[in-house]
This record gives sequence, structure tokens and C-alpha cells, in this order.
Amino acid sequence: MGSKKKLAQKLERATHANSRRTLAVIRDIKKINKRDKIKGDFATKANIEGKKLSFFAEKIEDKNEALTAEEFEAIINEYFHRFDDELEQIQLKTQINSRRRNQHSSRESIIKITLEKDINNFKAGGMELLDLCDPIQFKALKDWDGNAHNIQHLKMKFISKSYLDQLK
Repeated sequence: MGSKKKLAQKLERATHANSRRTLAVIRDIKKINKRDKIKGDFATKANIEGKKLSFFAEKIEDKNEALTAEEFEAIINEYFHRFDDELEQIQLKTQINSRRRNQHSSRESIIKITLEKDINNFKAGGMELLDLCDPIQFKALKDWDGNAHNIQHLKMKFISKSYLDQLK
């Protein structure tokens, strides 16, 4: 197996489309493409988790001790309302431009689906977050450098409304 360029050159040199050598090169190319896709999926997930954790890290910058359950729930509710300004802007734009009502509908639907999914996860099974009520996890988030690759070193836990109610 080699790089994509070398495999592409081998594929160009192939004399017959269904020869064993050509099929082997095609298998290797598919394997490399699949590996690259998996790497891309991991990077996307890490980026999304990084944005979520950076929101929470920004909210706890001025605090020195672990959060109480009420404070943590308040921050989670702020997280649910993070798109309110953008939704309001979309509403204003659709009111002004009566001819182009569907101009921002895709962004609006993506935001609504994301919020609905996050809220349902929080109420049911839980959102994957650090337990900021735990002093060790709180310190880990305070010390986090904001790099998406270092998220794998943080111990994430499913935080739900029922879990926070138990802590109260």
C-alpha cells in the first residue's frame, strides 16, 4: 500500500480493467479513502465538542470553586438559549423581505433541530459534558487549553436534569 498519488499512477498503468493488480489497487484506494473519512468524522465531532466545552469554560472563567447544581443548570439553560439572537435576526429579515421568506429557512431549521435534540437529551438520557459540580472536573475544564485534540483527555459524563435534581 502506498500514498494516493502512487496508487493513482499504478491504476493509470494498469492494462486491463478487471485484472488482479487493478482490483488490488482499487481496494487499496478504497481503504485509504475510508480511513480518511473516519479521521474527518473524528475531527468534526471533536470540533463540535470543543465548541460546547469552550462555551462552558467561558461561563466559569470568573469562578474559583465547583458549581452548585443550580448554577450548573442555569449555565446549561444559557447554552440552550445561545441561538436566540440569531433566530431573532432571521425573524426580522423574513419580516422585512416579504418576497424572500425562505432565504434563511435552512439555517433556522438547523438551529431548531439542534436545540430540540439538545433539550431532549438533557431531559432524558443526558448531555455529554464535564461534571462541573465535581471539583476535579471543574479544575480540568479551567486548565483546558481550548484545543479540540485534548478533549479526549477530559472525562465526559452524561449530565441530565434528573442527575442535577439529585444533587440539589
